[in-house]
Amino acid sequence: MTTTPLSLASFRRDPTLIDGQTKLQGSKAFRQLMEILMAELPSKHALPYGSSGEDHACANGMEIGYLRCIETMKAAAEPALEGDPVADFLTSEETTN
Repeated sequence: MTTTPLSLASFRRDPTLIDGQTKLQGSKAFRQLMEILMAELPSKHALPYGSSGEDHACANGMEIGYLRCIETMKAAAEPALEGDPVADFLTSEETTN
């Protein structure tokens, strides 16, 4: 049985899921986890001397993805606004490729 992944936009349209995420984000453990995630940003670790431009580009991509993940977790506690252009980061096409 295959299921379509739940998108952020779909998640934000479900009041029950938003309520659960809001409670989760209010917990001490979640707040501490977010502090750890921010302390462990990929950009806080220097690349080795002599790293190539490709290495730097890869590190930049990792940083962007890492921050996007954190922002998505935070956004999951907020209901979608009418006409809000919330991106669906995982579409069924992307997961099948």
